[in-house]
Amino acid sequence: MCRIYAVCILLPVYILQLLYRRLSTIPRNFRCVVSRWNKLIGEAETYRRQAAVQAQLQLEGKYMFPKNEVLRVNLSGKMWVNGIPWYENVEEFVVCGARVRYIHLKPTANGAANGSHSRKRPIVFLHGNRGWSYMWRKVMTRLLLEGHELFALDWLGHGLSDKPVQRDALTFELHIQTLIAFVNHVELDNAILVAHHWGGCIALSTIPYLPSSSFRGLVLINSFLPPRPQEVSIHCYLLHAVWFLLTAVLDGYASQSTIARFISPHISEKDVECYEAPYQDLPTATRSSAERFSRHAPGIPHFSLRGVRETQGWKMCEAVLGPKNFSDLNTLALLSERDDFVRSYWQRQREEDLDKEIGGRLKTVVAFGARDPLVRDYKDVLVRVVGKDNMVDWAPNGIWLPNAGHYPMEDIPDDIAQLISRLC
Repeated sequence: MCRIYAVCILLPVYILQLLYRRLSTIPRNFRCVVSRWNKLIGEAETYRRQAAVQAQLQLEGKYMFPKNEVLRVNLSGKMWVNGIPWYENVEEFVVCGARVRYIHLKPTANGAANGSHSRKRPIVFLHGNRGWSYMWRKVMTRLLLEGHELFALDWLGHGLSDKPVQRDALTFELHIQTLIAFVNHVELDNAILVAHHWGGCIALSTIPYLPSSSFRGLVLINSFLPPRPQEVSIHCYLLHAVWFLLTAVLDGYASQSTIARFISPHISEKDVECYEAPYQDLPTATRSSAERFSRHAPGIPHFSLRGVRETQGWKMCEAVLGPKNFSDLNTLALLSERDDFVRSYWQRQREEDLDKEIGGRLKTVVAFGARDPLVRDYKDVLVRVVGKDNMVDWAPNGIWLPNAGHYPMEDIPDDIAQLISRLC
């Protein structure tokens, strides 16, 4: 009931905020409705096409961020707190003119706990929204001792990587290209991919573009596919609605530390400080990627994005209010198309895998913290879409982690490390 109250309070505030910000645009455009409404609608359609072209260019790695739209992160700057591990193990590559950074750890010759010198599978870690590579530190420490080569990537706009400051310039396709470029940069082969939250969504969407030899196993932790609102309960839907409205109203002013405490109440003050470190003393605009992800919560049904949104009346609203103000909706429409592509790919994988030998499949583990209030409804959805034949035989229905919430790698790092090690 409290979530319904929260939506009822936040929704009017959000609408008033939208109207206030558009006051200068509405009178000017409204006067043009009668005289040249076709031109206004044409401008709205042009903006949509430009957004789609930008997304495609970023997917292909052909886009280039203007220099004044990216904050170059200086790792020796004041923003970094003492004690963040593995500074000397940071490497980088470039995507669309911005630097993407990642942690790269190599085991020593006698680094394996069991004394074995045999080569073990490399492991790649992908964080979700409101996180960065720091969140994997406890799990990585344990797996490094077992002799694995480890990589922990920071998406553009997060962690150690550069920060694009224009939210409209950040697309889901940019992150797909980032993972493609990373795999090519480090020449990954026969690796294990471990992904949390939005990191898993990006992983599932990127795998269709990668060589089949890149990864041999996939671990999805509290993750999901490009979201569909009908797949979640009303309880979860309302929570996402509150999350969307709250982030929209605060518009980047919600600190990472506040969010970390909300999602993981038992996190230490030191860790809260480290979660906030990538944005400390930086302009609010550097949080654009985190805010962009937050606006992609599953709140808009596909029929609205592809039906109502295509009507003349809706396009007129876009024209009067200003097409740029519908950027998040355009991104959701593109994401719904991405959702269809990804699900059809995994459906083909399920059908083709019936004829494959067991060793040729991308074996998958789906694990969810039972105490996660945000995305726990997606566990069964992931298992169904990936297909039980592609799940590991020791967890064909996925795994509930009873002592974990949204951040299992913080709550039960030993269990997560053992889970990954078992797949390896």
